[in-house]
Amino acid sequence: MGACGEWVFHAAGFVSLGAAIALAVMTNSDFFPKPFIQEHEEYHLLITPWGATFLIWGLIYALELLYLIYALLPSNKKNVFVHEAVSLFFVFANIFQCAFYVLWTYEFLWAAAASILLAWASVLVIIIRLYIPSTLKLPRGASDYWLIYVPFQVYFSWLSFSVVLYTCISLYGNLDIRGLDNSVFICGLIEIGLAAYFVVLMGLTGEPLPGLVYVW
Repeated sequence: MGACGEWVFHAAGFVSLGAAIALAVMTNSDFFPKPFIQEHEEYHLLITPWGATFLIWGLIYALELLYLIYALLPSNKKNVFVHEAVSLFFVFANIFQCAFYVLWTYEFLWAAAASILLAWASVLVIIIRLYIPSTLKLPRGASDYWLIYVPFQVYFSWLSFSVVLYTCISLYGNLDIRGLDNSVFICGLIEIGLAAYFVVLMGLTGEPLPGLVYVW
């Protein structure tokens, strides 16, 4: 990646992350028709987290900001973990996250679920490139682990839960499975599916963080 390419990447990273943070704040204010949390109260499932649980987005954005600052260090100009494994996909994830905030606030539920799925897919590419040995065979340092691996583990784990949650919210009210209450049925599916998913994720990455995010 040339000097110009690096500058464009860093600028796009900061702008897209800044936009995501700004929209996260704005969608919880009176700027939009309905606050983000109010929407969750209206489309409440048994699996819907307590409102304060969504504060994890503050942690995620703080970790992403640390990653961007770390990527700017002169010593990381040739760091393949920073530039090849992440780069453009990080920007895509933030763009789709921005789209999600707007679509969710205006109650375009299926479009919002699709946006969060695309954000998840973008971060999935990052996870694959970071963890599959055939992709990156270079040894990682402690700083790479804490400032690249940990941020994207937490981000990917929460997005994984979000994909299931918002897909089920989009389906909510349209299912009538053998007379079972929709929220109970959907909640059971989510719990079983997520538990299995996070066990597999911890096995693939060899890391405990996905499990900790699931418990949160």
